[in-house]
Amino acid sequence: MSEQTMQPQQPQQPESRRYTAFIDPRKTRFGLFILSSICVLACVVVSILAIWDYTHNDAAYKLIASCGVLIGGGILFELLNRKFGDLSWLSK
Repeated sequence: MSEQTMQPQQPQQPESRRYTAFIDPRKTRFGLFILSSICVLACVVVSILAIWDYTHNDAAYKLIASCGVLIGGGILFELLNRKFGDLSWLSK
């Protein structure tokens, strides 16, 4: 027997899918992280002010809803950026 047949075979690593996008995904994730952080901070501040009656309770609800829409839009943008950045799905 040769030496090659005696050595155990190394398991092959599956190829990880590399995403391509119109805008660098790291930059869009960083931007979404900053947007989310600002929204959470603003919601906390306005909610505390609403608890102590320094602002209307409606302001807190409107800010929370607005931040939810902004974060949801950012997530949708990230998904579309990745989907349409990789145009290989058009050839199927």
